[in-house]
Amino acid sequence: MSYTIQMQEWVTVRGATSGIIVLQPEIEYLDISPFKDFVGYVEVAEIVASATVKVQTAPAKEEAYFADLFTVSATGVSANVVRYSSASPAPARWLRWKCSSGSASWSITFRIHVNANPTRSGP
Repeated sequence: MSYTIQMQEWVTVRGATSGIIVLQPEIEYLDISPFKDFVGYVEVAEIVASATVKVQTAPAKEEAYFADLFTVSATGVSANVVRYSSASPAPARWLRWKCSSGSASWSITFRIHVNANPTRSGP
């Protein structure tokens, strides 16, 4: 059985200048330690000035450990399959999103759901 988890409800993220990076608040990082494989559904309603949203993973809540799993830079729904056995990097304990753009006055409106498979099935 898989589980659907809301990682981020609709949100609009904005940056006033290029090079601005906006991170998901640490308290909202998603703990995926009970899961191995997942599909990240990113629904983007609007993009201004080439903004992107990246989903990242790390074994600890330390900036240096976070690595990109996938990037979304187009409107619509994007289904991103992440398998523990073949993903590079492999999914670790924590998931978060990160938004940025190389342009000035950018914004992106999106939401994220994760459909995850548990590490074990049955009792």
